[in-house]
Parts: sequence; structure tokens; C-alpha cells
Amino acid sequence: MAANLRPLFLAIISLLMISCLIRSSEGSVAGIYWGRSSREANLSEICTNSTYEIVVIASLKFVGYQAVLELDHHCDPSINGSCAFLGAQIESCQSKGIKVFVSLDGRPDFCSRDVQYVAEHIWNNFLGGQSDSRPFGDAVVDGIDFHIQSGSNRYLDALAETLSKYSTADKKVYLSAAPRCRIPDYYLDIAIKKGLFDYVWVQFFEEPSCDYSSGNITNLSISWEEWHSYVPDNTALFLGLTGISGVEGYIKCRDLRNVVIPYVEQYSKYGGLMVLEGTTYCGHYDEIIRPYVKL
Repeated sequence: MAANLRPLFLAIISLLMISCLIRSSEGSVAGIYWGRSSREANLSEICTNSTYEIVVIASLKFVGYQAVLELDHHCDPSINGSCAFLGAQIESCQSKGIKVFVSLDGRPDFCSRDVQYVAEHIWNNFLGGQSDSRPFGDAVVDGIDFHIQSGSNRYLDALAETLSKYSTADKKVYLSAAPRCRIPDYYLDIAIKKGLFDYVWVQFFEEPSCDYSSGNITNLSISWEEWHSYVPDNTALFLGLTGISGVEGYIKCRDLRNVVIPYVEQYSKYGGLMVLEGTTYCGHYDEIIRPYVKL
């Protein structure tokens, strides 16, 4: 019985942690990455609480110009139909007004002639196209996230531009980026400057030059101001967070609520918060967030 309750407990703690973040900044958007742990709640449970407005499924991994879905903790995409159950969960999220993205990572390495092939593969298997191998069945995700931190940086802007052209009046294809906080980002700099991304959630952790340290917002504030000037006016700028307390740059919830959010939300391009990692480690936040939430 206890084992069966554990996923529910982890989901509740995760929701409480994000609830603390959202209640600190009315009107902003909160997002979360999903798919990296066997201990996380399923998509339907994640989306049951209206705290989240964007869920990013991680991930579609590049090996050269091939993009392969990896969700080993939840299903085996190599087996036809293994991940089809996620289609209903994706649609359940969308019925609640929550956008669902698929994240690209891995080691891309392709030439100009591969761009159309890669874009068509993504379109046909995850967006509005057609394919016999669609891992989520008929479910159509809302957008594609670029979480590239290795491999080649060639033609990533061309891929983003090609994907953006699939947008129609009836169905927009949203694009997002998750760069590290140093400017310029080696992989996504060109695409960011072209204004190809609707959302940019910058990783403000694991980089001493722009991390928040307890009681000292200086490095984060300098980097935030640089990013605010750097991204185009049509781009929403998000504060990218880690939920793992042992990771450099982790921000305690009370500091996030009382120091960091009041600072970043003053800026016109501020879009919200994105928890990029550590969604199953939210027990670390329990004692910190309890005074801020109504149980």
C-alpha cells in the first residue's frame, strides 16, 4: 500500500513546490519538464493541478540528423504502440488549457539538406502531420523545445525556422529554447537573435557567473538584465530553475518568493518560471514551502 501511495505523495509535493512559485507572481506562467524519472507522476496527474501551463516532454534525442524519442522510464518507443497511452494524457492536459511540448536534445549534427528531413520527421510524428509511427497516436503536441547542449550548432536556426513555418491560423507551432545563462549561447544564439522562439527559459543554475547565492542576487540580476536586453521583444523570458537542492544555483523557495521573483517580474519580457530538472526531488522543498501554501 505504501509503495502505491509513493507516486501520489511525490506528485503532491511537486505541486506544492510549484504552487509556492506561482503564488509569488500572479499572472506569470509556470512550466515543468517531464519524462526523466520513473518516480514522477503521470502526465494526467501533473496536469490535474492548474498550476502548470506548459509541460515539456523530455526528450527527443538527436544522434546526428536522426531524432529518436527516449522515454525509458515510462515506455519503449522502439516497440510500436508502447507509448500510445501518452496520447490520451497529452490530450487531457490540452483540454485543461495546458500546452504540451516535446524537447529536442542529444548531439545534433546535420547539414543543410538534412534540415527539411528532420523538420518533416518531427512534423509527421509529433505535430500535425501523418505517420504510421506516431508514438503518441493522434495526439498533436503544441510545440517543440530546443534543449541543445552538445553536438554541432550548425543549422539549428534553420530547423527552428522550418518548424515555425508549419504554423497555421488554426494551429500555431510554438517554439522554445533552454540555453545556459552565458551569452551568447553556443548552440542557439542565432535562432534566439532571429526571434524564432516564443519562449526562452534560461538555465540560471550550474554557472557561478549568473547563479543566485543565498542573500546575494548580484550575479543573477546582472545576467537577467543582459538576457532581457538580448532577447527580441516578441520573446517571453523565463527564469529557468533546478529543483535539486544539491545543485549549484538552487534557490530556496523563500528566497525565490521574497527576493528573486519580485526582481525579475519587474521586467517587461518576463514570462514566468520553468523547472528544468529535479521534479521528483521536491521533498527537499517541503519544510520551506509549507508556510506559504494552504494544505
